[in-house]
Amino acid sequence: MPNSIELPKGYENVLMEAYRKESLTAVLESAAPQGNIAQMEQLGEFYYPVYSMGGLGDVQANGRLPQNSGASLTWKPISANYDRGTILEIDQKVDAQSFNLAFGNAAAHFNRTKVVPEGDAFVFSTLCAGTGITKEQKTYADGADMLKGLNAAMCDMDEKEVPEEGRVLFITPTLLGMVKDLDTTKSREALDGFSSIVKVPQSRFYSAIDLLDGTTKDEEIGHYKKGTGAVDMNFLIVHKDAVVLRWNFAHGKVIDAEDNQQGFGHLFKYRKYGVCGVRENLAHYITAGMKAAA
Repeated sequence: MPNSIELPKGYENVLMEAYRKESLTAVLESAAPQGNIAQMEQLGEFYYPVYSMGGLGDVQANGRLPQNSGASLTWKPISANYDRGTILEIDQKVDAQSFNLAFGNAAAHFNRTKVVPEGDAFVFSTLCAGTGITKEQKTYADGADMLKGLNAAMCDMDEKEVPEEGRVLFITPTLLGMVKDLDTTKSREALDGFSSIVKVPQSRFYSAIDLLDGTTKDEEIGHYKKGTGAVDMNFLIVHKDAVVLRWNFAHGKVIDAEDNQQGFGHLFKYRKYGVCGVRENLAHYITAGMKAAA
């Protein structure tokens, strides 16, 4: 019977802390707590609530209130669209006392350099591809031009009655620096209009990505790359209510080195799966600014 090693106590907290600390899109998960997303793991489906209701009507002469279509709550199904994993290997020569540290450091480094960037890139590209969101393609000449673009996007959201509270601006460090360098009242007012501003490295900020499967030719290394035909993103304005985002992490036991038929280390199974999408009827809560195609 194959031996198994119980994972170091508290290691899942190490993984989650590393993810929460480094993830740029974790701010959007607060809009989708577990109470608002139901999960059917066996079917690979998630459900989120969709509300429908009528408006006010005239009160009748006898004081009777009109009855319109009424309010309804339905659960909208959305299939899991992300399911990725790998096996980490730690040298068996590491003794039991240092084993916790070795795995914790390896897991934190793995989250920071592989899991988090891929997750962020997946979320950005998925939201950018959402049906009905507002899109614009433009290459900005300078900070003043960029400021005009942000103001135009914000005004468009105002006209569509998107709530001001809860708008998050994701933007490349270069473009944000251009706006900040203006150091004007207008630039400060524009930036103050967001609930939070998140700087996104261009390497995570594409209109589409290709997830490398880790098995086929030229994809053995796994991870992701800029999608074929994709363009760099300038910014993404997202109201949190528009996003369906939930991650689950599954970790198995460690396979002892003695039972590792292909190497000399302990093996750790790692899997991350979940769902990302745009909520029904709230696509106008998202504006994507992309660079003009070359």
